[in-house]
Amino acid sequence: MKRQLAVLVLAVSALAADKPADDAKKALKELQGTWKVEQAKLGGIAGDKEVIEKMTVEIRDNKITIKDGIRDEVAEMKLDPGQKPAWLDFTPVKEKSTFKGIYELDGDTLKLCWTKEGKDRPTAFESKEGTDSVLFVLKRQKK
Repeated sequence: MKRQLAVLVLAVSALAADKPADDAKKALKELQGTWKVEQAKLGGIAGDKEVIEKMTVEIRDNKITIKDGIRDEVAEMKLDPGQKPAWLDFTPVKEKSTFKGIYELDGDTLKLCWTKEGKDRPTAFESKEGTDSVLFVLKRQKK
């Protein structure tokens, strides 16, 4: 009986250990596609309207590409949807520094908020004046 209980505990533990990874894969799959930037702020200041109109964000596999019509910024993403709000970390392929952020998907609207390397993870979807917080509000593009 003890052996059966031990096997059951190990099996349940193994399933529980896979759950966060499975949740992250599912969350990443939900974010796949091309997104139009509707709002972009840095330190509480809205980005230039003409630049924002040209901006798109593409999420393919675990990579996020921010395009502004002049250059493409590519980063690897890591998600933790089990946090409240859900966590998102970016590691730009050119820099190898990590930016801590949060995300929220509501239908076809995606909010991303992050800070510069070495700063604390934001806890709300806001970009206040005098901070290094970046806020993007994105709308999913239809195929």
